[in-house]
Amino acid sequence: MSAGRWQKAGGVDPEVRFDALYRAHYGAVLRYAARRADPETARDVVAETFLVAWRRLSAVPAEPTELALLSEEDQEALRLVGWEELDLAGAARAMGCSRGAMAVRLHRARRRLKRALQATSGDVMSYGRMS
Repeated sequence: MSAGRWQKAGGVDPEVRFDALYRAHYGAVLRYAARRADPETARDVVAETFLVAWRRLSAVPAEPTELALLSEEDQEALRLVGWEELDLAGAARAMGCSRGAMAVRLHRARRRLKRALQATSGDVMSYGRMS
């Protein structure tokens, strides 16, 4: 396979990147949807999720190593607010908890991410409010 197939415009070929993203996250997305909907709807949710990911691939951030160190619940809380730009009430609905519980989860997730960033780089990048 030629180098041009693997790289376009100085980066990874979008199809290759999407394939890696799909393979890495399909199972988790399906499990997440299946916990909240019937099997057929869950499959539709997964298809729609990856369609949106394909359309917005250039906006999908690289998976930070530090984020991968956090629990799935912490990652989900951070992504709902940071990536999906949901407010606390919307994120709480998505995670199936109260607004107050979501506020606590988000605070704790941000604190754990801050610690992970400090431990690996000694420098903390801003990820929302991390107080």
